[in-house]
Amino acid sequence: MKRAIAWEPWTVEEIARAAKGRIVSGRGDRVIRGITLDSRLIPRAGLFVALRGERADGHQFVPAAAASGAAAVMVEEPVVAPSSAAVIRVAETRQALLELSAAYRARFRPCVIGVTGSSGKTSVKNFLHAILKRRHRSHSTPGNFNNEIGVPLTLFGIKASTEYAVVEMGMSGFGEIATLCRLADPAIGVVTSIGPSHTEQVGGVDGVVKAKSELTEYLNARDGVLILRREDPYFGVLRSRANCRVVTVGESEEAEIRIYGIEARGFEPASFHYRGIRVPLRQFGRSAVWNAALAAAAAETAGADPLDIVCGLAECFPEKGRLERRRLRGATVIDDTYNANPLSFRAAIELLKTATANRRIVVMGDMLELGEESDRFHRELGDALAEAGVDILFTRGPHSLEAGAAFRRRAGKAARVHHCAENSEIVDLLDRVLLPGDTLLVKGSRGMRLDEVVEGLVERRTASGEGVVPLRR
Repeated sequence: MKRAIAWEPWTVEEIARAAKGRIVSGRGDRVIRGITLDSRLIPRAGLFVALRGERADGHQFVPAAAASGAAAVMVEEPVVAPSSAAVIRVAETRQALLELSAAYRARFRPCVIGVTGSSGKTSVKNFLHAILKRRHRSHSTPGNFNNEIGVPLTLFGIKASTEYAVVEMGMSGFGEIATLCRLADPAIGVVTSIGPSHTEQVGGVDGVVKAKSELTEYLNARDGVLILRREDPYFGVLRSRANCRVVTVGESEEAEIRIYGIEARGFEPASFHYRGIRVPLRQFGRSAVWNAALAAAAAETAGADPLDIVCGLAECFPEKGRLERRRLRGATVIDDTYNANPLSFRAAIELLKTATANRRIVVMGDMLELGEESDRFHRELGDALAEAGVDILFTRGPHSLEAGAAFRRRAGKAARVHHCAENSEIVDLLDRVLLPGDTLLVKGSRGMRLDEVVEGLVERRTASGEGVVPLRR
């Protein structure tokens, strides 16, 4: 992960002890002021951790890191390093990174809020950080640093003055969230939603519930607080696993924090009432409302001021590639290319269904890691796209072929479906068919790289003299 992080100083000796390693050369009293996993991004008086990855082995870059000014390196095998850098030897650098981050986190006392779920994690995290930073020193997960490498890097960004830390927790298998909880030690947890996501690794949605409930189990042991949406289809099973305090948010009378007056139509900014105040959002759809409501409930539980909650929610912009709206040659382009699963795709389709548009055009890439039920999920979305009145469907990937076939069956003779082998082919076709007044939705799993479609189309239209206007409101 390409990031150099400045942290609160500690010595080589303290780092070696925390990582369960030993110093093989260099001074133990040398002060280290930052950390990186990238030999090209060495912070001042920084530590370079040599991780083994699928594409490269960080041990190959130890000399380069030292030459770039690394004050210390952490390795799991003998290396040649100049005397200017201390060398810490550990059994396994990936595990040492986890241990080091847990020890670093334990040096400070922020209120940590953990956020997990099948979709909406990053949005809830961003809403929460926008609220908390208005009056407090708040830190949050940068980008999507939400796995067993990203969360340690997130924790290294905590400072002695940090009052709140919002930590996004992803999952690709059983035990991962339990590990992330051990590192971050959250006092408050949010489960945003449950749906088919990474089901290939956990054996279906029941496995997703079990994996996400590892956050609940940690909060049970810690006597923490769990935030749940009352209307989530899996609320009952999530609630039944909690022995800690549970705060519910929703439209129903049973919700502890009730929201109402939801306005969410098409790709227009949504709004809702919270504690009697209308909250205007800069994001779209009911999913944005629920993400904002969950963030409000977590912030309120953490002691945030009600005015900060309302203002923070209203000031929070969507991240790039997450229902990001642009105007391009009179057409509206919705860039939702960051990732996709059946839950988030259905939410995007509902927005498209209620949008004002001359024609509705969709570029659909495969939703990955759905296991044996993948084709069924894609077929169901093909039906949903037809029911939403989509005029033209572009598909890419073997599973999206199933969506295209279902769309064609449901839409009948009016169906226009184009299956493309490459993103560049989609750009060529879109450049010819996209007209003023059209609304284009581009969505698929990150591995399909459909951001190339959006950027390619923007480049074409910009080169031809057409303006591209990002729409923020």
